[in-house]
Amino acid sequence: MMRKEEKKPVFRAVLFYKRELQQKKDGEVYYPKDVRHLCEELRAHGITVIAEEKAVSQITLAEILKREKLDSTEVLVLAATDEVLHMARRERVAAIAYANPDYPMEERMASSLLVEDFSDMDEVEVYHAWQRYHHLPWTILETKRCVVRELELADLDALFALYEQPHMTDYMEPLYDREQEERYQHAYIENMYAFYGYGMWLVIEKSGQKVIGRAGLENRTLHGKAELELGYAIATDHQNQGYATEVCEAILQYTAEHLGEQQIHCLIEPGNTRSIHLAKKLGFACKGTVTDQGKQYLDYIRDMHNP
Repeated sequence: MMRKEEKKPVFRAVLFYKRELQQKKDGEVYYPKDVRHLCEELRAHGITVIAEEKAVSQITLAEILKREKLDSTEVLVLAATDEVLHMARRERVAAIAYANPDYPMEERMASSLLVEDFSDMDEVEVYHAWQRYHHLPWTILETKRCVVRELELADLDALFALYEQPHMTDYMEPLYDREQEERYQHAYIENMYAFYGYGMWLVIEKSGQKVIGRAGLENRTLHGKAELELGYAIATDHQNQGYATEVCEAILQYTAEHLGEQQIHCLIEPGNTRSIHLAKKLGFACKGTVTDQGKQYLDYIRDMHNP
């Protein structure tokens, strides 16, 4: 786990053994178009692409890093064999496992990500895989005034300061004590963010780089079905300035573009008139009530295909 005072690594290069990413068809060896396209996109974003001509038996990953003057934290490896995955793990290098049918692998799940081809992968997804390996938070989206990103443990002071503002916990659960909250957030980062790719994120004001709220998506079981719920909370001193609308509209757009959900819920306590007003403004309509852990909520739903 990275400590707050440690310098964060920088993503500089993608490395692979060229022969491993080549494929054979009708006796011909070819370099897949999707690999070439991904390499072009990485280079366009300033990422060095190292397509090693030598076989893995001729040069080790450590030797390549030394030759290229790269730190292990600066690189992500595209690996199509167990041998390269083993080397990446040994050198503490982030890796994406590539399911090349010409190279059967047994330990693909030891990598951050397994892909069958790179046709739908871009520079952002490669960067996210590298970030996940190094326990770095993803930036999910930006609005005119805010950045929405994942929480990291270094944010705990700001999180506690947010929840200490007046009326912040009127309609949501307070934080645990510091030690328990740290354990909870560590597990949340490792399980929720890493597994689903979404969760409750931080809202950071660009102008002052200050945490001014939380917003995001949570899993809920409603009426026996798995559903997504939109959640949001803006600091008391930043309310009535349009931040919640701005951020939630962006999250709904992100959900439509990246998650493909058909509908999103907002569970709101009947007395929370501020949230009811926002939900209606965002295109949600009340479809009844639900009871969760002894509390009754109004169930506001937005159809993502016909908002």
